[in-house]
Amino acid sequence: MCIAHYGLRRSYSSIRKSIGVLAGEWTDASLRFIQSFGVETHRIPFHHIADILEQYEIEFRWDEKDIQTPTKAWQWFCQLSEEEKEEIAAAITGPIRQAVEQSVETTLRSDPNAPKRVEAVELSIRTSEGEYLVYSFESVSEAIQRLLAFVKDIEDLRRILH
Repeated sequence: MCIAHYGLRRSYSSIRKSIGVLAGEWTDASLRFIQSFGVETHRIPFHHIADILEQYEIEFRWDEKDIQTPTKAWQWFCQLSEEEKEEIAAAITGPIRQAVEQSVETTLRSDPNAPKRVEAVELSIRTSEGEYLVYSFESVSEAIQRLLAFVKDIEDLRRILH
């Protein structure tokens, strides 16, 4: 997910936001890692999913080595009507639906060309020696200073900036 979202945004500049809906239990370190790739995360906790499925007599809490319970749960799920499956989907996603919709709506309504406050800058540099360097900065000026200190043809850049 991290590489795919990041790669898509690099390939298609019209993509302004990536959203990941994560189901189950996630560590804070895993969430920070995903978010470090610019993916906005929304979580659906495991216990919420299990509680919803339990209402349809589908057991979703099983031991790691248990192979019978998940098989029975899947068979039971497959016997549900399409209406029941839609009810389950709505109930499981209910707690995050409004936040996701709001996030998408805010992004779509904002002018992509309007000036914005920059929170972070990521500078990717491919050198003539085949190196691929990535730097992160908290401001545009820090990124420009790093770029100016790095390049050989600094005079070309200074003419552009002045």
